[in-house]
Amino acid sequence: MTISSIPGVRQDSYPPVTSLSKMHYQNSIRLANVLQLEHLIGIPTAVAHIVASCLANALDPPFGAAEWLKYYRVIVEPSDLPDEYYTWAFSKDVTKKDKLNHETHSPPVLLPRGITEIDKEGNEIQSRHYTIRTMNELVQHPKLGPQLKIFKGGPSGCLNLKAKDSCWLVMTREVFARNQSSETQMNAMKIFKADQIAYMKTRNVTMDGYDVMPKVLDLITVVFAMYVSKGECLLSMGSPGKSSTASRCVEQVKIVKESYPPGGSLYPWERYQYTAQRTVGSFGSQLGLFIADDDGVTQSIKYGVAGVQRFKRLPQPLELLKMFDNLNNGLQASSNKLSS
Repeated sequence: MTISSIPGVRQDSYPPVTSLSKMHYQNSIRLANVLQLEHLIGIPTAVAHIVASCLANALDPPFGAAEWLKYYRVIVEPSDLPDEYYTWAFSKDVTKKDKLNHETHSPPVLLPRGITEIDKEGNEIQSRHYTIRTMNELVQHPKLGPQLKIFKGGPSGCLNLKAKDSCWLVMTREVFARNQSSETQMNAMKIFKADQIAYMKTRNVTMDGYDVMPKVLDLITVVFAMYVSKGECLLSMGSPGKSSTASRCVEQVKIVKESYPPGGSLYPWERYQYTAQRTVGSFGSQLGLFIADDDGVTQSIKYGVAGVQRFKRLPQPLELLKMFDNLNNGLQASSNKLSS
């Protein structure tokens, strides 16, 4: 597999000078058809294409395969956005009815199942699963942009969480149900999810709606992609007079704490165990992104829930899929090595 196999990357140029994202929005004919402009507002085809082109310019470009290569010097399997995304992007936000979804959410970010690292000359180094640990290494040694880091408190097991399937992610720019208990937040997200599914059915689109609780890996993927490509801080640390923002996640961890009596006793006075939810947030350009554990009681006031929506990857042509046999083989070899 070579760099030139990625759409949007010029064969004779490295780094890429043409973004994969531009390919998504230059096709005004497709967007006009998806939004059914001719039928909805009764305008001629040529005018519909002009209107669609103007609408396309309102969309922020996605963070796709070319962007992964541009900012992190890794190859991921390329994918196009499905038509459902465009219909959703220009639909009203069910939580803010005076806004459209593309105004209140991040641009789409491609979540890869695996990555292939390459050197400065474009030669493959290795293929491996995409995990939190992988992303932490990439952001500390980016090809473009500042060096960042993931800081984590509590047990370290979450660093090995990996993406099971590749898809497109969009994330709300603000968190929901801030300063509420985890149970209240989950109930609120279920309502938003049901409202979103019901409304999109009126647009002839079937979708899963928001995750009731987002995944750690999904959040860090979108947060870092938005910062390196746009300079936008999601789940930010805040500024003087403005509190920090963080989101609870679906992952949980059991934590055991011990307290000791005064006097230096070797035996604990008290031992107790509780289940904590992972949280992601307090992102800052100087420090990076924090993954912490929340017991749902003592720190609940800090957290909200970020809304994450998934969009399927469009199937790739057979010849393009063949280009990624090396990536899949590399991932399988990595799995076999870990299991042996």
